[in-house]
Amino acid sequence: MRTRVLLASAVATVLAAAAFAGPAAAADPNFRCLNDNTANDDATPWFDANYSPSHALSRSLLDQHVPQGLAAWPSYFGAGQDLLVYTAYSQSDGRARIQGIDPRDGSLTNYAQLQSGIHAGGVAIAGGWAFVPGVNAGAVRRYSLSKLSGIFAHGPSSDALDGTYAGAVVGTGFLSQEGNTVYAGTFNENGLGVMRTYSVDGAGNLHQSSGDIEVPKKTQGLLVLPNYFVFSTSYGRDRRSNVYVVKRGYRSLTTSYRNGNLRCVRIPTMSEGVSIANDRIYQLFESGADCYRYGEPACGSNTTPDRVITHLYRTPRTSLVDGLPVFRG
Repeated sequence: MRTRVLLASAVATVLAAAAFAGPAAAADPNFRCLNDNTANDDATPWFDANYSPSHALSRSLLDQHVPQGLAAWPSYFGAGQDLLVYTAYSQSDGRARIQGIDPRDGSLTNYAQLQSGIHAGGVAIAGGWAFVPGVNAGAVRRYSLSKLSGIFAHGPSSDALDGTYAGAVVGTGFLSQEGNTVYAGTFNENGLGVMRTYSVDGAGNLHQSSGDIEVPKKTQGLLVLPNYFVFSTSYGRDRRSNVYVVKRGYRSLTTSYRNGNLRCVRIPTMSEGVSIANDRIYQLFESGADCYRYGEPACGSNTTPDRVITHLYRTPRTSLVDGLPVFRG
């Protein structure tokens, strides 16, 4: 259920001008920046003013698959030239896909087929491997980057990549990376979730390296920056998504919030993975998938998203990380 964001009158004008939706009062345990269902509930003026469409996702992918995870493959094209990699599950119980997109010009790699029946809710690139959630709850599988790069360059494999079991994690609602560390966490529709970190050994196995770190309600994607976590949260075709910028170093969101180190901004419905390349933050949405766009039964309902997005959207890192005002509830 949505909650009304209460802003003190003294700061309401400033926050409205910045189109910023801060967390509700400190008593709100879920840090929701969704308003009640009012006429302007789906308005995302800060997003519209500061993000721009970058490159289109694969038309053939959107026809039968639903985008989910987004990560950067560091130095894929050489030093400092990353490849963005996204995953998508099959809406017809076929093979999931993983594909690259060049952030410089939007050119697409060939896609690789992964296992059937997986949600592919996230992807992380670390230690010579791509990590994607497996079929079983909490399980992660790894795929050799050398095999993936060969498929990306020369064409889809006639034999799907089933990968190798890499380990169990606290949740596979989202995956992300930092160096040789993988972050994995839970999607919780009804309250705060948690994530943990996992080191990658030489064989590509995951080993837990942290305790629980709280994440916002309905987290779908995570970007790990040197000093901040960026969370993408969403649920539902007619409910605005949110992006949270949280300073690292706190295991509790309550602590971050009370110290003024948790900020939030509204973005369009159905946000998923988030990543960075060349100092620009990229946001992925699932609303452009045909089964959502046209209300096909394969996606569980004939309702369509409030806003259909078939492109990645991007914003300079400084705009998001430094551009949001701090609000103390």
